[in-house]
Amino acid sequence: MFKYVVLLCALYACFAAFTPVQPANAETVWEILSNDTNKLTSFLNVVIATNNTEIIDALKNATSSVTVFAPTDDAITKNATADLAFVQYSIAMEKVPGLANGQIVYTLLPLGTSFQVLKATIDDGKTLVNGESKVTSTWNATNGYVHALDKNVTFPPTFASLVETDSLSTLKALLNATGTSLTTPGQTVFAPVNDAFDKLPKWVTTYLQTAEGVKNQLPKILLNHVVNPPTAVFYAYGKNGTFKVTSAEGSTLDVTVTPTTATVNNATIKTADVLASTGVAHVIDGVLVPADIKFSVVDVLTGLEQTEFIKALNTTTDLYPALSSYTGSYTVFSAQRFSDNSSAPASYHVVSGTFLAADLKDGLLLTSSYKLASNRLQELKVTTKDGKVYINGVEVTSADNTASNGVVHVLKNQIPTVPAPIPDQLTGDFSTLGKAAGLAKLDLLATGNYTIFAPTNAAFEAVNPAIAGYLFMNTTESNTQLQTVLLYHALGSTVYSVNLKAQAYETLLKESINVADRNGTFYINDVAKITAVDALASNGVIHTIDNVLVPQTGLNINAIDLIKGLKANQLVAYLNKTGLLPALAGLTNFTAFVPSDAAFNNLKDKNSLSKLSNTDLAKILEQHVVNGTIPTLKNGTYKSLAGSNIRVYSSGKNWYVNIEGAKTNPGKISAGTPTLGSTQKAVVYPIDQVLGQKDAEKDDDDDGLTSTEVGLIVAGCIVAVLLAGAAIGGGVWYYKRRHGYEQIDNDSTF
Repeated sequence: MFKYVVLLCALYACFAAFTPVQPANAETVWEILSNDTNKLTSFLNVVIATNNTEIIDALKNATSSVTVFAPTDDAITKNATADLAFVQYSIAMEKVPGLANGQIVYTLLPLGTSFQVLKATIDDGKTLVNGESKVTSTWNATNGYVHALDKNVTFPPTFASLVETDSLSTLKALLNATGTSLTTPGQTVFAPVNDAFDKLPKWVTTYLQTAEGVKNQLPKILLNHVVNPPTAVFYAYGKNGTFKVTSAEGSTLDVTVTPTTATVNNATIKTADVLASTGVAHVIDGVLVPADIKFSVVDVLTGLEQTEFIKALNTTTDLYPALSSYTGSYTVFSAQRFSDNSSAPASYHVVSGTFLAADLKDGLLLTSSYKLASNRLQELKVTTKDGKVYINGVEVTSADNTASNGVVHVLKNQIPTVPAPIPDQLTGDFSTLGKAAGLAKLDLLATGNYTIFAPTNAAFEAVNPAIAGYLFMNTTESNTQLQTVLLYHALGSTVYSVNLKAQAYETLLKESINVADRNGTFYINDVAKITAVDALASNGVIHTIDNVLVPQTGLNINAIDLIKGLKANQLVAYLNKTGLLPALAGLTNFTAFVPSDAAFNNLKDKNSLSKLSNTDLAKILEQHVVNGTIPTLKNGTYKSLAGSNIRVYSSGKNWYVNIEGAKTNPGKISAGTPTLGSTQKAVVYPIDQVLGQKDAEKDDDDDGLTSTEVGLIVAGCIVAVLLAGAAIGGGVWYYKRRHGYEQIDNDSTF
């Protein structure tokens, strides 16, 4: 039942949209117009005044097909127009009994090679012609129909008037910029609304209004929205399917019309069949950019208003002609505020090849057009964080502004500087390495092309203190050794992480390092992990490592060097005084326990050793040296050079050393250091006591007891006293009990 009700309602709505048609009669159109009762005679008089026999005959001829849209006598009186064009535009040479919404009716008014049309609309049940003239009555004649109107038929406006509307202001501005006048009779115009231009990248609309855009691309784009004769004016009404029309620019436009929608290429026709005095306009929501339209990188930069950057490109580089071309492939990182006096020139912002935002992955290196003194092109480094892309640390704020010959990405600021030479970058977390490079006089790293595996400050802090202390002593010998170490961290070419492989690389020391790949993490010699890569420099690249590399050849650090590295200055002075320094240097296999300066300063009599003869002093010093190397500490007794037995033992987690039988504090042992690259096979252990000597905390007693032994004796005495007291107390209690003494109350006093 419901569907029948809906059907009846629909039928009623259809009939309501049409003006009732008078019953058919034997009168011709002419006769209907002549009948005073119909009040259409004023229009007929205008027809007669035109003296157009063809029109008059058609209205009189009972066998012709004609439809007249005749204003009533009142309408003519209000707005009399007695010219031929008015009459032609009020008459159609076909029978039109009723009008549907959007219906197009061809009139007798010429329009190019065709005729101008009327457009019917249905508004609130009223039938309107050209949006203003209401159909009040309709007569069915023998040769057609007469539709009475309450106003004269309104002539369509010009295209220039159509674009005066606010929603087409951008189109109007662009038409005016090119001086384009749409006045050719028989034109079809697809008119983009302002929002359509807003869908384009902003730079496109901006560029199209510049002198270059107006001269080059804008005319082609505008003409792609116009279809000229001899192609017939394209009205959407009554069509169904896809129709190909050729634009004035020469491109093929695909116009698709269905009962509910209409499109042209990828744009939707929002309002179809807007009549104009010289044709028809279709209002669309997209801009029809020809497929072959081209924009150069410079065009894009112009649209992005990168004026200062364009000037720098043109005046400081030879890239401007290539970037102005429509061929080639470039990626440009521009900045609106740009100084060509900056140390980061325009060429450093240009890369060969097109890299869209999707290609800018974290860690990617891009080769710029900036040529270094070595003729190498300097790289740019891409980093990403929280979804943002950075170039050399500068944020990309507008990406993927594409051109025919590349792409432009806009940076928040100009790249501040070109990467400095390697030595200048050894600061901050590389300050220790920088100090080392200065001591080693590695000036060669300022030029050329190198790869540096750079230990951090923490890596240097982890180096054995004896070795580190010696390497940084700043003597001719230590600086030579330091240079050997540093050259082992450098390659004689630039190897970025993308090219780093698991293989051996020859260093500047001529000794190779071995790089291993462990699940994507690189290690060197299995001891140093590469923790950061590709810090750019003007003469190479820096990769960060977490340990200092020790070469297997070239180093020559002996035991005396290690002792000096421990800053055991007093020991060295005493060794020199006694002549033992060269003697130790001549030994090939020994272990030295090296008292610190603090140990000497902590002696009970700080000057006691200085008062000794060289022979006696030498014996004390020789007690710190044993024959043979002790590479790993273990409990045992060793013979010193002085002939005494040296006892090494552990207590808890610590290791100690002392002269066997000595009544002095033992020395606490720190980590040992073997000689490096030397013919001398020795190990040096730092200790915190001078063996066999009393320190300032010991008593003046001559019993030779150590503080530990004294503590044990005192504790034993206390325990003995307590036990004796307990025995006496027990005896007294027993005696009282035996002889009947009463217990004393707690409240009693003596």
